[in-house]
Amino acid sequence: MTCRRVAATCLVAALVVAPATLAGCDKQPTPGGPTTTTQPPLPFAGSTSKAGLQKTAGLRFPASSTDYRATRVGEGELDVTFRYQSSETDAFIKGSKLPALRDERVLLHPSPLWDLDPGGAVRSTTDTRDGLRIALEIVDGGETSTVRLVVASGG
Repeated sequence: MTCRRVAATCLVAALVVAPATLAGCDKQPTPGGPTTTTQPPLPFAGSTSKAGLQKTAGLRFPASSTDYRATRVGEGELDVTFRYQSSETDAFIKGSKLPALRDERVLLHPSPLWDLDPGGAVRSTTDTRDGLRIALEIVDGGETSTVRLVVASGG
């Protein structure tokens, strides 16, 4: 499927589903009182830099990392992607003090930064530290790998 066809399909789906969802949304009071689903804000402003994320979340990006992109999704979530040399995976995980990678997907929502098809084997890990939840997927792509990362408040 071409990129143009995927984009057109997504656009049509968004135009059909969003109005139908909004029209049918009728939030009723929660028994026992109101609830709140907002996350506390992240401890940095905007879509932080790689250096800012390393400092705040304790991650140690590989020396070969390139194409760092980050986007803030509301006050409590940051979606990140970058590429690096696959040979640095073990050092990246150990240096970031993350649990071992598992052969499964942990990120089940789409980000505007991520491709719809990861294009390779996916290994994942999650961690909680200093009030942050970290969910990371590595998409193996031969010599280079792609990281898809969510840093969220409320850990």
